[in-house]
Amino acid sequence: METKRPTLDEVLAWQHPDVVASFVKTFALPQEVAQDIFEQTKAMLWLTNEMTFDGTRDQGHYFAIDQSLVVIDEMWHQFILYTHAYQQFGQTLFGRMRHHLPTSEQGRVEYATRMAGLSDEQKTKAIMDAKRWQYTYVYQKLGKETFVKWYVTYHQQYTSRKLAELRLQAIIADEAERMASVAASESNLLSTQKG
Repeated sequence: METKRPTLDEVLAWQHPDVVASFVKTFALPQEVAQDIFEQTKAMLWLTNEMTFDGTRDQGHYFAIDQSLVVIDEMWHQFILYTHAYQQFGQTLFGRMRHHLPTSEQGRVEYATRMAGLSDEQKTKAIMDAKRWQYTYVYQKLGKETFVKWYVTYHQQYTSRKLAELRLQAIIADEAERMASVAASESNLLSTQKG
């Protein structure tokens, strides 16, 4: 099947309430916050598809999920869990499945090898040089508001640690709700037996 080039609006129009609801349950975030993160995830998927058409990939660039984008990555994972819907999304809009390709072990070793022996200043420069094209690309394709949301707001609000804390809070809240339900059922059962 041929790769398609949808508009951003076409991609953003695609909805799946269960993905958002699952994210809300997993991280105990408000519905509107989770919905916005889903919109940003779809924008990221659109952006990576655009790279196929505008020569960015031909220049050797690949979109990297760094710490600033970890919340988008988590939503992407949530979306992938709905395999049929995720596959349909990719096939319908992009003409193919949008695969999630984490850095391989070989890629990590190669990166560590490139960084070995560099001073902290040289490492910082190398990292910024590698990311500069992506920052520019996001800014040019999606605008200042999205750029700030992804690389400033999300970087501050949704660190890996913060997401782990939110996940734990959601688990505790879910367990407390389950225990309250069990207690209520047991109470009703005792009331019925006494009556």
